[in-house]
Amino acid sequence: MIISGLLTIIIPSGKYINDTFVYIEKEPYPIWRWFLAPLEVLIHGNSIAIIMIIIFLLLVGGSIASLKEAKILQFLIMRLSEKFSENKKTLILVLCFIFMSLGACLGIFEEIIPLIPFIVLLSWSLGWDTLMGLGLSLVSCGFGFAAAILNPFTIGVAQTLANVPIFSGALFRVLIFLITYLILVTFLINYSNKLEKEKYSSPVYFQDLICKEKYNVVDYSLLKNNNNFRKAVENFLFYMMLMLIIIILPFFIVFFSNYTLILISINILVASITTCYQTEMPLRDIFIIILKGMLALSPAILLILMASSINYIITTGGILHTLIFYCSNAISSAPPILSILLIYLIVLVLNFFISSGSAKAFLIIPLLVPLAEIIGVEKQLAILAFQFGDGFSNILYPTNAVLLISLGLSNVSYSTWFKWLIKLQLLMLLITSLILCIAYFIGYK
Repeated sequence: MIISGLLTIIIPSGKYINDTFVYIEKEPYPIWRWFLAPLEVLIHGNSIAIIMIIIFLLLVGGSIASLKEAKILQFLIMRLSEKFSENKKTLILVLCFIFMSLGACLGIFEEIIPLIPFIVLLSWSLGWDTLMGLGLSLVSCGFGFAAAILNPFTIGVAQTLANVPIFSGALFRVLIFLITYLILVTFLINYSNKLEKEKYSSPVYFQDLICKEKYNVVDYSLLKNNNNFRKAVENFLFYMMLMLIIIILPFFIVFFSNYTLILISINILVASITTCYQTEMPLRDIFIIILKGMLALSPAILLILMASSINYIITTGGILHTLIFYCSNAISSAPPILSILLIYLIVLVLNFFISSGSAKAFLIIPLLVPLAEIIGVEKQLAILAFQFGDGFSNILYPTNAVLLISLGLSNVSYSTWFKWLIKLQLLMLLITSLILCIAYFIGYK
């Protein structure tokens, strides 16, 4: 926040008018407003989206807490872990592929948040840790979103804005998806082997130990033979099927796309209340547990507001378009092979401030694609660089709401997460840069 505020003092204000950049008179943006920005984002700018994300976080967090208390999630995880206890590596391959495919083909990312606690519990039951659970769910989906084949929110929007046939060039992207998949499963399998050899090697070992104690005291054989509990499990599975329908529905009925998060929130809240009630848990206790689950996520909400304020500060301070103008000048003066890497770098930097792939596409694709054409870079390649820059860092930057929510639900600190993931991220930065260079030399279009 402070760095963004300082940039509003150093960098001159400007804006694009009919695709032409002009400097404008800088309006005063006092320092005290930098610190009020986390509150101002709830009133101005993209306030509705931010409020919806916070409501989503609270409802999902409270619902997950009640379902854990009722032992529903633990029971389902226990059944699943029994089936895969002798085929752990197969489970890694399957889950990684499923979550990557959701991101790569449907553009699903934030919608998988309700599934993350479920996968974390599964990871515990198989002798792994919370980070492994996040790797199988959040990282897999995020990498699929970045190494996308048909992602409508990045590739679809960018290709439409660049007047490129929708989802063209998919065959080369399938190859990229497979390379990314192999790298990720290798990373996860190696990490699981490390945990199985030495459980104390986990960066979250002691933290997981405390969390596990809350959920392990239960006789699953008694629950299995309890008629009410069995009905509660069936009720929960029904709502999970309904959630999958809600996730997929916008791809057939566009109208629902603006309401997906809130519908998922309501669905999982109703699922938790009705499921817990069927286990004979009193309604008063259900609502108290849900409220406690919501309150436990208050630090994550503060982080989301602070992260959102970064984009708000540079936009309100009038320097966002100036930054894009500087970047465009750097690209136009560089040789083709370097310019494509600069596009990648520029989008990578912008993703820190603007996490929405569609918003970035509308902002910079109309400016970057014509520049790329002038210096001899294919539109398709510029879009691929945009896709890489937008995607992989979503699960690394502390300004991404989905990452902050996921870490909040999993009780993992950002510093621990960064240390665990940074080597894989740097490897993917190198690999994707090489892919862009190869794509340029083979004339990918």
